[in-house]
Amino acid sequence: MIPSFSVSELQSPSSVASSAYGGRVPQRWVNSATLHKDSVSDNASGVIKELQSFYQLKGNWDSYGSAKPSEQAIKEAINFVLSLDHAGEPVSYVAAGLDGEILVELRQGERSVEVYFDDEGKGSYLIFDNGNLLHEPSPFQTVYELLHAYRNVP
Repeated sequence: MIPSFSVSELQSPSSVASSAYGGRVPQRWVNSATLHKDSVSDNASGVIKELQSFYQLKGNWDSYGSAKPSEQAIKEAINFVLSLDHAGEPVSYVAAGLDGEILVELRQGERSVEVYFDDEGKGSYLIFDNGNLLHEPSPFQTVYELLHAYRNVP
């Protein structure tokens, strides 16, 4: 079973962080120990622009019958990328999926984590090492728990 979480359930704390993307951004996924930046990194800015481009995709965007990417999935992926950026973690890849989901991938050497946001904005993740699926960790409440699992799965 793939651990999953609902981004909408992870609104605590309810403070906001400053961002170059539209001023104030809800501080989802991040905990109170986060150091807030006044702007996002070049990596996050480029990734967010790519994610925003997914709003323009229509059904059958790949000519193989793929669903239009979910607006909720795109929004939650953008919030996730902002939280990763606040944690200093760059995103290596994003993509729209066949069923309207959004993929956000992190990579560190041969280890990677794929985080999928479904059409309702709910996330699930898989961790790989050398292309092999590792034993999935427990569900997490913050981006820091995901990063800890990603870095520490044996």
